[in-house]
Amino acid sequence: MPAKLTGAERLDAALAAVEADATDKNTLLAMAELVLAEARPAAQSTRVRATGRTTATEGRAKVLFGSTKVPWTAASHFSHGTASNPRAQGGWISGNLFLFKASERRHDDVVDLGLRRCVAAFRANGFEVSGG
Repeated sequence: MPAKLTGAERLDAALAAVEADATDKNTLLAMAELVLAEARPAAQSTRVRATGRTTATEGRAKVLFGSTKVPWTAASHFSHGTASNPRAQGGWISGNLFLFKASERRHDDVVDLGLRRCVAAFRANGFEVSGG
């Protein structure tokens, strides 16, 4: 005969199910797509713009730009050299923090999407949630 689960064990199991539902790959990719849609037009280079993509793993999503064919992506985002301290190749690249700015602008939308998914996951797993 299996042992009875205590209330805390049942709660732990239910919360684990909620976590799995709320952080599924599709939800994370949707969050990343919000940021990508904002960041892509702001990239100054059409080649950098074309490398924008999203990826998601368990509990985390990423928006990525750059490839081996576009090795200057990081330098164009963060800058490289200054007028007083130029790059070894000469000159400098001024920064365009398009990805950081996009994540700041879409922060509330990403959080809202995540919270709505969490509430739906709580309800789907038998919890009563008021509001939202």
